[in-house]
Amino acid sequence: MSRKKIVREGGVIPPVSPTLDTYGWMIRGACRGENSELFFLDDNLRGKDKSSKILAAKQVCFRCPVRQECLEYSIKARVPYGVWGGLDQEQRAEILKKMKEVS
Repeated sequence: MSRKKIVREGGVIPPVSPTLDTYGWMIRGACRGENSELFFLDDNLRGKDKSSKILAAKQVCFRCPVRQECLEYSIKARVPYGVWGGLDQEQRAEILKKMKEVS
């Protein structure tokens, strides 16, 4: 398999092989066994219902032994939806925006 580098906006990202070495941290995630819908918002949720769902997902993240790896992955991969590493999509978007301003 070729190990070409992929050029994306914001820099060069080496190709990622879907192996246990790369994604093994996911096996240890506190979210394993949880309903994945907990971590992704329904577009119709608003106000208190939206806040409650985000908080419930973050509570799982806050007890997670691989929270940092998850957050780093979601930012590096620019995951646009859901709660990853204890941050919701708006919080991660703000981090990406600041990273772009610095570069």
